[in-house]
Amino acid sequence: MTVGLAIVLMQKDEGELLLAWIDHHLGMTSPERIYIFDNGSTCQKTRKILKDAEGKGVHISYEFSSPADFERKGDIICKTIQSIQSEHSSDFVIPLDCDEFLGLQSEPDTEPKFDQRSINDHLHQLTQKEGFFKVRRHYFNHPHEPDLYHINNTPGKYFFGCSILQGLDVGFHSPKMADQSSQEQCLESDLIAFHYHNKIFSIRRANAINKMRGRVNNFTKDELERYIGLGMHLLKDLRGIDAPFTTPKQKRTRAFLNHVQTSKIAFPHDIFQESHPNTSPKGNKSRRQLKQELSKLRRSVTAKIENFATIPSSGATIRLQAAGADIKRHYNTNYSSLQKLKRTIKRHRPAPSTTKSKGPITINIRNNRSLANAYLATFTANRQQNIVFDCQNFWGSIDTQLLTLTSSAVQADEDRVILRHERTCNPKLQKQLMLHFLMLALPQSAFKNKGR
Repeated sequence: MTVGLAIVLMQKDEGELLLAWIDHHLGMTSPERIYIFDNGSTCQKTRKILKDAEGKGVHISYEFSSPADFERKGDIICKTIQSIQSEHSSDFVIPLDCDEFLGLQSEPDTEPKFDQRSINDHLHQLTQKEGFFKVRRHYFNHPHEPDLYHINNTPGKYFFGCSILQGLDVGFHSPKMADQSSQEQCLESDLIAFHYHNKIFSIRRANAINKMRGRVNNFTKDELERYIGLGMHLLKDLRGIDAPFTTPKQKRTRAFLNHVQTSKIAFPHDIFQESHPNTSPKGNKSRRQLKQELSKLRRSVTAKIENFATIPSSGATIRLQAAGADIKRHYNTNYSSLQKLKRTIKRHRPAPSTTKSKGPITINIRNNRSLANAYLATFTANRQQNIVFDCQNFWGSIDTQLLTLTSSAVQADEDRVILRHERTCNPKLQKQLMLHFLMLALPQSAFKNKGR
């Protein structure tokens, strides 16, 4: 008897890891039982992977694309599980993250298995049992040794059968069942997960930026030390402390590595190994051309705005969580001014010479003018691109941090932050931030454009 196993995931811009995750789980269940919610991916590689998966029969939803949707991930996934249970389309449902790869293992000294038949035979033994089920253990990858794992025998990861799920938290660690008898029955299983949580530090820090930008007011040291709430385990990454998650017990095994190799799964081993790519442009000539391009893009927008109706004021520091409202108050702007800005940006067409250039843009952030140039170039260049900020003041500059509201961090360490331009961001917020950076770029009698 074939047992139906449904798997539910919410992800954003995971790229090669998402491809490996899909290929791995297609080896243990059918494509129509895989449900992926995309949380607003802008990475073209990720979007192509999603499109290809959809063509194979995987359920892909683009409905929940905002940061607010990520914060209510538990509710979204819970409703999906409830729908699967009510339709009886699968016997079991498990919510996973993109860095979790399912397997099967009874005892710690036995070799993990990843084939559909073994998992099916085990799940068959659990059918008709009331309650919910616990994943036995997690294998957390070692950040530098590919065959060494830290073992967590109490991972707090669960999956569900015939008993109805009522509620689920963001991390999927505290399920609430519909009836009390089911709530009291948490049953052991032999399902395990290889949890590739420990990416290289620059990627972990960038992921922390993307997850926390809607939770903290800013990324300054004082703010992070005061913060209490969701995502506290990410604060060390934001503060520059390279402390990957590890547990005391360790085990060496090549079971998963051999599995991805024999199954011809394109696993992105490189994102779990330290590397230092050189992303800086070569030579002073390239830097001069870059500055000219950025200035041209800025001037092409600002030249079309006459008598811009804003009055800069000495308001409080702009907060990440409420940037739109804060910017309006900061400049005492009005609706007509924002509409004019919106029309100007919509009509703007960059010169052909500025759209031919490919690859990342690298710019040193030294003052407000260079920061404004970078932001305006990002949203007027009309192409997908990265902007690499070689800056030590990123973590203390609110203006620089505002870019994270409309961009995704790709890498981030002490001296460099790489942001990927998102043209599909919140358009209202984009226009308000554009106003802010235009005001930084325009020389005005009442507004000092001083370097930081």
